[in-house]
Amino acid sequence: RDFLWLAARFPDLKNRLIETGSPRIDLLQLGPNPSTAGMVERPYILVSSNFGIPSWGLLDQIRRIEDQGIELRNPMGVRTWLKRYGKKLSQLEDFLLFLEELGSLAEDYEVVLRPHPTEDPSLWETLCHDFDRVSVRKTGGSEEWVNGAKLVIHSGCTLGLEAFVAGVPVASFRPNESVDEFGQSDLLGTAVKTATDVL
Repeated sequence: RDFLWLAARFPDLKNRLIETGSPRIDLLQLGPNPSTAGMVERPYILVSSNFGIPSWGLLDQIRRIEDQGIELRNPMGVRTWLKRYGKKLSQLEDFLLFLEELGSLAEDYEVVLRPHPTEDPSLWETLCHDFDRVSVRKTGGSEEWVNGAKLVIHSGCTLGLEAFVAGVPVASFRPNESVDEFGQSDLLGTAVKTATDVL
């Protein structure tokens, strides 16, 4: 389908286009995936994180800001970065409260947290270890988890887009009204602030 659309849209490039498919999107359109059977014992709500907060400490983060194109000698750049990092930490606090409440209220479901690829799963395991019915799962492909979920809740992550394409109900965790700076996926699905908004 993409090949035909691109060939029609750019006829001068038709001979240079190579049809390879888009397997990830095609997988999202297959419906429930039996490969998640046995990984979770009961129906589940898939929650994805997207905070970009790895397990290193703040000092290590500050040392790495030059890798992000911010000069340590530029106080305005550092202040901007610190504000953004502080905002992410505040959102993380809201997200943890949300997860804990969701796990305690969603008695008929398991809550599966799938960390963003840039995040350390062991950090999430530490943060969520006392939450009822919340498990951290990094195994398998995201499309497998999306296709088996009863609901996908995301926080500005492309997993929201994947769920939307797959026809799985989508909710966007937004404790405040603003859409995250990278959160076009936040425009998909229902905005939720609390676990009771979900259930």
